[in-house]
Amino acid sequence: MTIDSTLLHYSSKDLNIMKTSVIKQNTAHDISQKAEAFLLLGEDTRLKIMCFMFERKHACVSEIADALGFSVANISYHLQLLKKGGFFETHRMGNEICYKLVESNLIKKLRGFICD
Repeated sequence: MTIDSTLLHYSSKDLNIMKTSVIKQNTAHDISQKAEAFLLLGEDTRLKIMCFMFERKHACVSEIADALGFSVANISYHLQLLKKGGFFETHRMGNEICYKLVESNLIKKLRGFICD
């Protein structure tokens, strides 16, 4: 184990203050990410997509559109936003774009909150 020589010049009080500052920054970042997620999910079409995908885990745009009764263009638009928000990964199957739900702690927690 190596000790950074710059840290030797700080008292334990200073190190605790720096540690607290880092924790607050991480917490602020987590809160910011959660706020962005809730903003994305603040639209009923996206909530319907999420509930559908919690059941299916993986589906192509046309399947989702058919199941939810929306146009492919409408569903595609919302899926692209959700993908940018980190909810989905995509891959191509022939002419179709298919989406897979990303496994994350936030997404696991959202399932019960959104769909139950």
